Amino acid sequence: MDRIFGYLVALVMALFCTGVILFVAHLVMSLFTGRFTKRGKIREEKEFKRQALLNPNFGAAEARLGRPIPKAVRHLYQNRDILFENEFYLISPVDDKATWLLACFLPATQSEMHNWPRIENAFFFAKTIEIASYFVLVGENPESPCPVFFFYAHTQEIERICDSLNDFLRWQKVEASVFIGEPFGPARPDIGVLNPRN
Repeated sequence: MDRIFGYLVALVMALFCTGVILFVAHLVMSLFTGRFTKRGKIREEKEFKRQALLNPNFGAAEARLGRPIPKAVRHLYQNRDILFENEFYLISPVDDKATWLLACFLPATQSEMHNWPRIENAFFFAKTIEIASYFVLVGENPESPCPVFFFYAHTQEIERICDSLNDFLRWQKVEASVFIGEPFGPARPDIGVLNPRN
């Protein structure tokens, strides 16, 4: 009887030790891959956003707006050269070198659409630091050049800033770190006089 009890105790201890070893191994691997670290969380969030940008839900957008998404907007989400850029200014070639801060492009997902300001027929494609700001008005014509508008959240005002989305995206770009200082970096006076709008 004592021998059987001894075997049972040994078996329980062996199972316990195996479980501890497996748990520690899993924890070490998770830490090694960054899963439980801040860096790992940031990496996962970036990849999630990247996939969302690459897979726009135009069906949901069309259902929300009741109109077809213009080709100019579709082309934006196919343009990987610009889609993943962030924290830069676009310099207007006509408006006295006015510059428009663009923090990042927005994924066209249902969850993101819920955060859009309520403007009829507006498709928001980019934002400043805090809120969706840049949008085009979606009409019946999918061939529309899509004039670009800016929404001022604090005053609820709207300003038309370019006659074409494609032209807007071709404006000269300047990294935010070049001239606005922290948190993006030191200011540089060698790029001329600029008029930051946002």
